[in-house]
Amino acid sequence: EAYSIAMMIREQMSLRKQEHLVQIFATDIDEQAIKRARVGLYPNNIAADVSPERLQRFFIKSDGTYQISKQIREMAVFAVQSVTKDPPFSRMDLISCRNLLIYLGPELQKKVIPFFHYSLKAGGFLFLGTSETLGDFDRFFHAIDRKAKLFQHDRVIVSVEDRIDFAAPALNADSISISQPRIDKPATVREVAEKLILQEFAPPCVIINARNEILYFQGKTSDYLEPSSGDASLNLFRMVREELRLPLSAAVRKAIEQRQEAVEDGVHLYNGDTLRVVDLIVKPVSGPFSVPQGLFMVVFEDRSPRKLELPAENASSELDERDQRLMETDRELQATREYLQSTVEQLETTIEELRSTNEELESSNEELHSTNEELETAKEELQSVNEELITVNSELQSKLDELTRSNDDLNNLLAAVEVGIIFLDTQLNILRFNPASTHLINLIQADIGRPMAHIVNNVTDDHLVADAQEVLETLVPREVEVETHDNRHYRVRIRPYRTIENTIDGLVITFTDITEQKRSEIQNSRARQYVESIVDTVRDPLLVLDQNLHIVLASRAFNQHYQTRQDDLNGKTLFEVGNGEWDFARLRQQLEQVVSANQPLEDFELEQEFPGQGKRKVRLTARHIYPEAGQKAETGQGPLILLVIEDFTDHADRR
Repeated sequence: EAYSIAMMIREQMSLRKQEHLVQIFATDIDEQAIKRARVGLYPNNIAADVSPERLQRFFIKSDGTYQISKQIREMAVFAVQSVTKDPPFSRMDLISCRNLLIYLGPELQKKVIPFFHYSLKAGGFLFLGTSETLGDFDRFFHAIDRKAKLFQHDRVIVSVEDRIDFAAPALNADSISISQPRIDKPATVREVAEKLILQEFAPPCVIINARNEILYFQGKTSDYLEPSSGDASLNLFRMVREELRLPLSAAVRKAIEQRQEAVEDGVHLYNGDTLRVVDLIVKPVSGPFSVPQGLFMVVFEDRSPRKLELPAENASSELDERDQRLMETDRELQATREYLQSTVEQLETTIEELRSTNEELESSNEELHSTNEELETAKEELQSVNEELITVNSELQSKLDELTRSNDDLNNLLAAVEVGIIFLDTQLNILRFNPASTHLINLIQADIGRPMAHIVNNVTDDHLVADAQEVLETLVPREVEVETHDNRHYRVRIRPYRTIENTIDGLVITFTDITEQKRSEIQNSRARQYVESIVDTVRDPLLVLDQNLHIVLASRAFNQHYQTRQDDLNGKTLFEVGNGEWDFARLRQQLEQVVSANQPLEDFELEQEFPGQGKRKVRLTARHIYPEAGQKAETGQGPLILLVIEDFTDHADRR
């Protein structure tokens, strides 16, 4: 899939005549799969699925296999990674994750899809398989092509529940549960009674937190609370009736400070012509059950309301009413004084806290200033490290180019030489081979990494694996000759592979074709036997000399006539035979003319005393003889000399 995407991107860049730096990260949890993908080697049958144009453009065919081209291979980086455990990549333009989610359970899918959202940059694309969906995470993406399962990244605020946790959850069979449909159980009589009592007889109340925010309403609270104008708010003091605000504030403050119940009783609340007398009770929420800290319950306990009486005719009624109003005003004034006193105390406390906070902020500011200086120093160090990394990266790129060039040179060298070469590791697995070695051992690119013992070869008497194992154990090079089933001969040399640190890291096996040499040796042997048989058949003594006048072959008649042996003649010149009876300056001169000028020697007569025969008269004839075309003499370069010796002593005496 990674190579397919790379090929499509390369085609689009060529079509648009644009060039961009493209990096594809291809990951899998299977290390063997990653190793196989890095090689980029495909069988011959991909021709049925890949167009001829793409095969020619993006693949290199050799030995029945297709190798991905260098321009496509350099676009992909392969790595082992788990999408559920390892930290994800970031700022990706495209994530292609086809047919993976269908193998993951709901828990893992809830973890993986936020990872994808985190990895993609704004506007990036997610490409899923045809049977896969986003599930509950549609808010993270919007569909570009729902049928093709192509989605685009949306900027959304990730909730606490969806926040990415890079630590993988320890999932096991016990922790995986299947959700069941909720079934409401019928309420018991006790639950019904408790609910009715709360509704009918319990006073209205609310639950607030330490920030005075209302968390829960119980009963009819509309007589005491009402929404305020402006932005919606659940703050208690923005919703409470104005007559209750001051006493309720004092009660809440007292309950928070003393952590115990606070009561403000007999607070008057007017509603038209009706006067309500309300007791305000604020108490911390506690009990045998587990509750969050900092919650308070505010209870509005209403005494029996009474209707306001109209003013009376007599003066006493007006006086009583006036006194009552004065008492209420005095009471409200007293409450206001207490509230102001508490507010002043609270402000003084707040000022002290602010002063302390200001000192802490100044201290924090100094620490931040120091931290900022450290960060500046760290930034400079990082910049320096970054420059070093850039330099190292440039050097590595240069080394990579050199390595690529050397690898190309090595491949061309191995392909050019006619000597078969195979590299093995210490386990006798195939590491590298050249085309010439495939004539002896049936190797293809897919065999790299396989043991040599598993490969079929064409050797008639196969001991290659045993010989290789022996060389690996003894470190003594070995040379053998083998014959193949098609009657060809090879000289096999097995040597240890030594690294630059002089350590043994495998074997090197070379196969040299010596078929023609073997055939020449056989032909020369047969020709020699043929010549020897002819020479031995002739009655006159014969000698075969090389160009240095050394004796190559002597006939049986020569050995019998002059009482010599072939073993004694080997390596000697004609002039060293016997007691020097052939050592004549004129004969030497004539034979050298035969060698240098190819001038035959005809009827050269010589009279000499020979051991055991007395004085004899001989006639010498010499001329060049040529071996088979393309062959060389065994003891020198060029043609040989055939010397015929004719003894005519008896014929001369008769004359």
